[in-house]
Amino acid sequence: MKRRARKGQSARDNLRWAKVQANGTYAELGHTEGRQLLTTVFRSLPSQPPREVFSDQQLFDGTMELIRHGLLEVWFALDGTTLHVRSDFRGAA
Repeated sequence: MKRRARKGQSARDNLRWAKVQANGTYAELGHTEGRQLLTTVFRSLPSQPPREVFSDQQLFDGTMELIRHGLLEVWFALDGTTLHVRSDFRGAA
């Protein structure tokens, strides 16, 4: 028997996933826990070149632009102290 998951929750992993919305830039969000969490989420995404070559602001603003233009979707979930991240890149064909 299949169980239906609540909105924002995956039946497979029983985590509550939040989708990242393109709201604001690194500077606009200021020094908040939300900006820090999103920066950590973005740093965990696979990348070429490696994420380490970008400053936090470059990484944050660039990733938000991809989300804003519909080229990237990012979801994250917290399980205790473990951060889980999923993404779907819809690059230009």
